[in-house]
Amino acid sequence: MNRKVKVVRPDQVETIRRQGYESKRLITKRRQGAERMSLSYLTIEAGANAGKAMYQENDEIMYVIEGRARISWEGGEAELKPGTAIFVPAGTEYEYNAIEKHTQLSILAPPIE
Repeated sequence: MNRKVKVVRPDQVETIRRQGYESKRLITKRRQGAERMSLSYLTIEAGANAGKAMYQENDEIMYVIEGRARISWEGGEAELKPGTAIFVPAGTEYEYNAIEKHTQLSILAPPIE
């Protein structure tokens, strides 16, 4: 395995486009050899609703860079604003709604690919 320092710019990776958002998987197991986590940069349009989501095997940390969103899970909800981080344990179902266009980082451990 190639365990060297890797520098990745957003323009070096493919943009994944889905309804209401774009994602750039900056650090992954397959491309950079990250064994313990992956990092994605997301731009999410105002009003986008990701519906219910859950990573069965992955913990997730989200960090909002700009804009606002709302996340809800069984027993709670929170508004996410710039500078807000949230930890979602593996196996936790949540619903994510964009209040306004925003950007965020998402870290998954273990990595998704």
